[in-house]
Amino acid sequence: MGCPELIRDGRYCERHKKEKQKQIDDRRGTFRERGYSANWDKLKAIKKRRNPLCEMCLQMNVVKPMELVHHIKPVSDGGPMLDMDNLMSVCRKCHAKLHGYSN
Repeated sequence: MGCPELIRDGRYCERHKKEKQKQIDDRRGTFRERGYSANWDKLKAIKKRRNPLCEMCLQMNVVKPMELVHHIKPVSDGGPMLDMDNLMSVCRKCHAKLHGYSN
């Protein structure tokens, strides 16, 4: 039997969306278990100092602070984790666009 809550778009109601995300997160492990080490923390801090604004927003002449450091080629697809050339400073909205989900 399915969830009785009606939704406009997406596949899950808010409650089930959170449950589904928790299942995904539990499978992925913590960020440390996925290889995000102290060296990552240092590199991320350098990237943040060098590019404190969202690089995607800047391409559209919008000035917005960066919130996340994004791997251009995902580490899970063989992208280098600790290579500055594989990193992009982004806001949460642009990060969501890059990953194909709404913010």
